[in-house]
Amino acid sequence: MPLADTLITDAGRIRALVYGPGKMRKTWWALRAAEFGYRVLMFSGEDGHSIVRQLPPDARARVYILDWHDGPLDGYFATAMTVALKTGEFYVNEATRQIGNQPIGGSIRIDMRSFARDTVVVVDTWTALTNSLARRYAFENNIDLADAQRTEWPGYRFAAMLATWYLSQLRSALKCHYIVVGHETVYEKYGKDPKDPKKQGPLEYTRVQPLSTSNPHGKTIAKEFDHVLHFTSDSPKTVWIDTNGTEDEDAGSRCLPNDRYSWDKLTFGQLVVADGGTLPLEPAPPFDFPFVEDRLAKSGLRAPAPQAAPAIPPSFTSSTITPDNTLAVTQDALKAARPSILLRK
Repeated sequence: MPLADTLITDAGRIRALVYGPGKMRKTWWALRAAEFGYRVLMFSGEDGHSIVRQLPPDARARVYILDWHDGPLDGYFATAMTVALKTGEFYVNEATRQIGNQPIGGSIRIDMRSFARDTVVVVDTWTALTNSLARRYAFENNIDLADAQRTEWPGYRFAAMLATWYLSQLRSALKCHYIVVGHETVYEKYGKDPKDPKKQGPLEYTRVQPLSTSNPHGKTIAKEFDHVLHFTSDSPKTVWIDTNGTEDEDAGSRCLPNDRYSWDKLTFGQLVVADGGTLPLEPAPPFDFPFVEDRLAKSGLRAPAPQAAPAIPPSFTSSTITPDNTLAVTQDALKAARPSILLRK
């Protein structure tokens, strides 16, 4: 059995969830880790990475951003994160958006298993990732998410299971610090009508929590982190960071007192020190990911141009006829034409 001192060696490894309304400088707060000498790898599923311009030049040099936003016909962010977190080692060609666990010509190799305490991985944002999960499931299962009359869809269980897997893989595959940036939602839980169980009853409780695949799932994810920092604001110029969690609000930290801190007074570096860690003695060198040669390009040959994914038409049935009365589109033909996200290499 390990000694107690052995068991506490993990102190100082930051596993943080920072969440709140939009425009609360959450991503900026996470990227500021580079100002304390850390190098930062950010998985960006939306356009918030432009905030990196706020960092001084020497800190920006230590930030590497993978722009993994969804395309119009895919759930690329969810697919790429699944590949990246499967083992922690992956290959990505940023020009063609190819990603895999085996070498790809013209790609870079990223092995997160080798990341040490001088590195921070940022997922920006959890909201974009869970939205991408919904899109991925919809495209694979011929579901039209644009159908405004459809109030429920059958993918909640799939999305929740994979979202939980992401969180467990972050914890097990990474030995470095990581920060997940998210948004907030207000979960209003209603009971059943005592006179008619099929009807909505009275409001049981209201709580502020991270936005996830569903309200019940969002209620469970805080336990996957050691620090849950809730970003709020009561004026246009002030952003607060709350660690004072209650039954009505997700927040808390294993090392910080329950309190409210101003945005510029609780930095990533201060959180590391408060948690028993140490800041880098020297700034970490920028990432230098090895490049995998494209043998076709080296030989003078040219790889085939990527084919554009076919547009996904509206829902059809086997009896649908085109205006000129000459073509019937069946569900089988439609499914065959749809690009497979899960099988994409």
